[in-house]
Amino acid sequence: MNVTSSLTVSIIVPVYNAQSTILDCITSIKQQTNSEFEAIIIDDASTDATKSLILSSIEKDDRFSLISNSKNEGASHARNIGISLAQYELIYFLDADDWLDLETIQKLLDCYRTHGVDLVCSGHTQHTGEATIRQKDGCLAMDVMFCGKDLVNYVEKYLQQPNRYIVPVHCWNKLYRRSIIVDNNIWFDRQLSQLEDVHFNFQYFKYCKAIFFHRAFGYYHRIHPEQPTMSASAGTEHNSVEKCVTAFEPIKLFLQDYNYNKFD
Repeated sequence: MNVTSSLTVSIIVPVYNAQSTILDCITSIKQQTNSEFEAIIIDDASTDATKSLILSSIEKDDRFSLISNSKNEGASHARNIGISLAQYELIYFLDADDWLDLETIQKLLDCYRTHGVDLVCSGHTQHTGEATIRQKDGCLAMDVMFCGKDLVNYVEKYLQQPNRYIVPVHCWNKLYRRSIIVDNNIWFDRQLSQLEDVHFNFQYFKYCKAIFFHRAFGYYHRIHPEQPTMSASAGTEHNSVEKCVTAFEPIKLFLQDYNYNKFD
């Protein structure tokens, strides 16, 4: 694959047993108005028809590559593989059961180019696949630039109401600078199956001078009503207390860097 622009995006998609949703996901990538991207799909040893569907969908499109794990290692490991293989300066995570509006990537790129920040993110739409549930804007009524204390103030609100102040919550639907990730050895913790996004994001936030939030809702996050939510299942897995401590440790370090002693 020829790398033509340092601002082109590496889209990383971890996949496991997603035969009912993966084609919608891939189609939404193909249809992006910004067509200069690479999409790295990591099949984490699916046991259904996921892999064959991916292969048939990406055939003859050299913007896509498929990595097949020999055993199931989890989303964190799959995303780390994507990071290690990414060729472009900007990294974007997309989950295999989600999909994008046509201009989602382009709008984030425009924000990145205009504002010169270290991270660009936006709102998203919760969707069942049949109907919209709600639009999630992180309690932000307009586009916002976060710098220094403004970001700390938002994080304090997140700690009080994590289901509403969602900017730090998810890794998907954000444009990260690959150089910040690689130069500072930031990776997803493979031991975490919950809150791994938060753990990753606060490691990354530590090196951000500015973050831009674009109030748009072109990322569609599929909600499965029959499945328990992360907040409902949090604390139920083995060694859950230790894992929560690990997941939240970067928040403490981030706040300490801003001389904010809430945890002391």
